[in-house]
Amino acid sequence: GHAHAIHTKPRRHSSATLPTHFGLSVSHGSSRAGTMADELDTHEKRHGILGSKEWPCPVCVTDMGNVQARLTFTDVKAHEYLDTEEVLHEKITLLAAMIRDSNEMITYTGAGISVAAGIDDYATKVKDVSITAAEMPRVKDWKDARPTLTHRVLTGMYEAGYLKHWIQQNHDSLPQKAGYPQSCLNEIHGSLHDPGNPVVPYEGSLRDDLYAWLHHWQERNDLCLALGTSMSGFNCDSVPEAAAQKFLQQPDAVNGMHKGLVIVNLQVRVRVRARGPTSTASPG
Repeated sequence: GHAHAIHTKPRRHSSATLPTHFGLSVSHGSSRAGTMADELDTHEKRHGILGSKEWPCPVCVTDMGNVQARLTFTDVKAHEYLDTEEVLHEKITLLAAMIRDSNEMITYTGAGISVAAGIDDYATKVKDVSITAAEMPRVKDWKDARPTLTHRVLTGMYEAGYLKHWIQQNHDSLPQKAGYPQSCLNEIHGSLHDPGNPVVPYEGSLRDDLYAWLHHWQERNDLCLALGTSMSGFNCDSVPEAAAQKFLQQPDAVNGMHKGLVIVNLQVRVRVRARGPTSTASPG
């Protein structure tokens, strides 16, 4: 079959402006607060296209100086941000309305959603100074990890009929442990627990049938919820990028059939070439 490399060629990344921009709040203890004006210099970078212009800027709770989130494929810094509690609640209300209004919602998840299970995010440079570090459990073997609240909520959303498909970049099988059905889960980068779907090397090739399945849902979805993923160079990042493009290409984007892309991250990581729905912040 035709092989597809995990990584696209390194590309020049421009800022994404997205229809929604959500941050989930946690207690950040003694982390130093401030705002990084260079990363959040427009309203759309701070809160997305659908965000209120009255919302205050997210607060930087972990200042990493010039340290980049990743050493390759992105120039985004490793700073961590949180919204105020009031803005967070308003964003959750907006997100809930978008989910109820969708018919074919998918989720696209990365290592960030498993950190709370004790599985280290190998790519991040924040590590022990992250606001998630203090409460993160430690597991010696990934097989001992338990699903996080994120995994359980996504499973509940599937059971309630809201979530139709899950594209999982992780290898940890935590969705299945939470009760999510294998038939609606694309483990595009392989699995540690499935001999028929071995983990794909960093510069390896994606399995043809899973790659075709990914593109089926890339075209079919009407809302993409990206959680805990940097979207900084993998081939499958075409999924959130396409969602953002579809939103903006509609004659009336805000009231169009495609609801766009919602990104939930602690870091301002989005640097896809598309302009569409975004977010800032959430531990698993």
